Amino acid sequence: MRMSINKDSRASVRVPVKWRADVMAGDQSRLAIKVMDVSEGGLGILSDEPFEVDDVLELCIAIPLKSKPGRFNIVRVAGRVRYQVLQRSQFCMGLEFSR
Repeated sequence: MRMSINKDSRASVRVPVKWRADVMAGDQSRLAIKVMDVSEGGLGILSDEPFEVDDVLELCIAIPLKSKPGRFNIVRVAGRVRYQVLQRSQFCMGLEFSR
């Protein structure tokens, strides 16, 4: 019997996280999202609103400080939407860091 092993073909390992973040819009408005995983090349996010594949999003991410519970480092990153899937009532998206 021949078995096939499904290997993830990603260049880097994804690490599961539960971080809060905001997508920064051009008109200074913000949309709250959740960061679900992070890797060297990008992020997995959940959003109530859809974005188009190839959109570049500016994110402001609150990364918890392990040494200071309740405190956060705020990190700004940009990522290009590579895919989008509707899961239940939210949009699951993969972003590739663009800078």
